[in-house]
Amino acid sequence: ATRENGYLRAFQKADNSSLFRDEISGLLGLFYLLKPGDCFVDIGANIGLYSSIISRISSIRVLALEANPDTFNRLEKNSRLHRFEAINTAISDCEGELDFADGAVSHVFAVAQHRTVYNKTEIVRVSSTKLDTVLATRSGPFICKIDVEGCSYEVLKGFGD
Repeated sequence: ATRENGYLRAFQKADNSSLFRDEISGLLGLFYLLKPGDCFVDIGANIGLYSSIISRISSIRVLALEANPDTFNRLEKNSRLHRFEAINTAISDCEGELDFADGAVSHVFAVAQHRTVYNKTEIVRVSSTKLDTVLATRSGPFICKIDVEGCSYEVLKGFGD
């Protein structure tokens, strides 16, 4: 048992880890899809798990977008550490501001009309922009990861106007 360096124990515990259980397959898929010179756009980046890992591919540009101001503070620290660009904005089908209901945990920050029992009653107003606007000054192919708590349609609707 001492000669296997913990790989067997880690493999056995993988089912209890959301990182291994839920995220690794998506990350591996992105690694196969991204080509030198591409831009990875992480919409709903949270603290930047995907962005931090993908930024280690030196030929890929990474742009991380996060609406939650508190979560963005942690994302911004990761962006400096792993050298990717981070912007504190919501991506939607409109320019301006959106009302969000804060959540009990950071990944439950949701547009007010999509709030659930996991959201607090307080509202946080956040700047909003279209994906077209964000990508207007960036050239080249890009691949997006979208994780925006029930608002993927609005993100896509604001692209390609």
